[in-house]
Parts: sequence; structure tokens; C-alpha cells
Amino acid sequence: MLLQQSNRNVSGIAFSLDFWGVTYFNNFFKKHTNLNPTQYKKTFLELKDYYLFSLYQDNPNHMAKIFITGSTEGIGFLAAQRLLSEGNEVHMHARNRERAADLQLKLGVKATTFIADLSDIRQVLKLSEQLNYQGKYDAIIHNAGVLSVVPEVIFKVNVLAPYLLTTRVEKPNRLIYLSSGMHRGGKVFKNEFYIQKTSYSDSKLFITTLANAFAKQYPDLYINSVDPGWVPTRMGGSGAPDDLQKGYETQAWLATSKEKEALVSGKYFHHRRQEIANPETNSPEFQNRLLSECESIIKEGKYDRH
Repeated sequence: MLLQQSNRNVSGIAFSLDFWGVTYFNNFFKKHTNLNPTQYKKTFLELKDYYLFSLYQDNPNHMAKIFITGSTEGIGFLAAQRLLSEGNEVHMHARNRERAADLQLKLGVKATTFIADLSDIRQVLKLSEQLNYQGKYDAIIHNAGVLSVVPEVIFKVNVLAPYLLTTRVEKPNRLIYLSSGMHRGGKVFKNEFYIQKTSYSDSKLFITTLANAFAKQYPDLYINSVDPGWVPTRMGGSGAPDDLQKGYETQAWLATSKEKEALVSGKYFHHRRQEIANPETNSPEFQNRLLSECESIIKEGKYDRH
């Protein structure tokens, strides 16, 4: 309804603009419509995204807009560097202001950076609103993860935050979730009591299961999980034996590649190759139970404390 109303008001002017003309379109649209601020923001973003998509959808050189959680260091940071070097628009995420400031120094260039502690549900919900304000992304990489913390924080950061940022943010064309080979040792939970004892391996089983569940829910999108391997990052340790470059390249490849091998969904990758995940990740019963429990936790505010 809003889109139809705004189409009549702007008389088709939006769709005759060139790229730099979006600023002019914004001013014109704001002046000549009677929408309230909330309606205006939503409708303008819809029109702008439609216009830009129409302008660039057939352009083989079109660069992607990508958001990466946990991108201040490790494979998240390296994936961001690779994608930026290819000319993509990469939006970053940091847990706090100090990490955000360090990130800008490490990058050497200014990059849009969102600050949110993913163990704080209120901050994750605010982050989802900020991402929606940016308009639709081409890809979102759910890279952030924690290991040596209490089970509740493991579950909130590794599972609940990606769930929230998937269900509350406008769906991009591609979604990538960071799993681990350790997911094969994870345990299927039977009730909330088990969630409160979530181990790192459990959390990676859960996130791989969510990725497969979302792939079923949204068949028009490319949704996959990635095992980066045991790589030498702060989390993996300096003695980790796997190839660091291959660890982050798969994320970047799935986010932008037009190769047929990357244009798949519901798959589990390790170093650009599909592998067989724990069969439980494809169990409809487990998928539905996990989706239901995550939504219940959010609605009931079970983990609303920090």
C-alpha cells in the first residue's frame, strides 16, 4: 500500500534518476509526500532499493553490500579485507567502541561499523533495526562466535544472535553461518534445561541446524554453513594446523561468487568443498524444536538479562 501510494506521489521520477540522483530523489520525495516519518523512511528505502536494483541487476561489475558480524579480528576481519579489496561495500561489526576504533586503524580506511554486544539481546534487537535502516544487503555473514565463556553466553552469541539477525532483518540474497567440524560432537537438546548447558560443539550443531532450517524456509535464497577449519586465530591458537587463507576465503566466496558451486543452499562447506554435516542438522523435528525454542526465548525474555 505504501509503495503504491508513493509511486503516485512521485509520478515515476524516482526511476528516471541516475545513481547520484538518489540524493535529489530523497529531497523531492520528502517534500512532496504526506507520509509520517516512519512511513516515509520505510517507503523511501523500498523505492530506493528497487531503483538501485533495477539499475544494477544486469551489470556484471555490480559490487555487493555485505554485513559481517565479529569482523574486528580473525577470519571475520580477513574475509572483510578480501571483500573490500574486491570493491564491495562491507559493513563491519564490533562488540564495543574500543574494538571499533581499533578496527578502523587496522583497516586503514573508513568503513561503516555497527557496535553491539551479541550476548545482550536488547543490543542485538537494536542492531537489527540499524541494519534494516540501511536497506537490503546482498549478503550477511554470521561470523561472530565465542568459545571459553559460560554456556548461556555461548548460546546467546553463537546461536540466538544469528537467529535474531536472520528473523528480524530484511532477508539478503545470501546468508552464511559459521559452523565448525566440532558440530559433529554436539548434542541435540530436548528442552531448555539442555540449552542452559550449551557447549561450543552444541552451539555449532545448533547454528548448522538453523542454517538448514532457514534454507528450507526461504528456497529462493542461498543459505549455507561453513566450517573454516582449525585455523591459527586468537580463538584457534597459534598452533592450529589448518590453512588460514582457506578458512576465510570460503565465506567471501559464498557471499559474492557467481560460480554454480556457490549458488546452492542448505549445504555445509569446508574450504570451498561440500561436506556431509551431522545428520541431525537435517532433522525436521530438531529444526522445528530449535526454531520454536529460540523464538520462545525472545518473546518471553528468558535471556533478557546481560
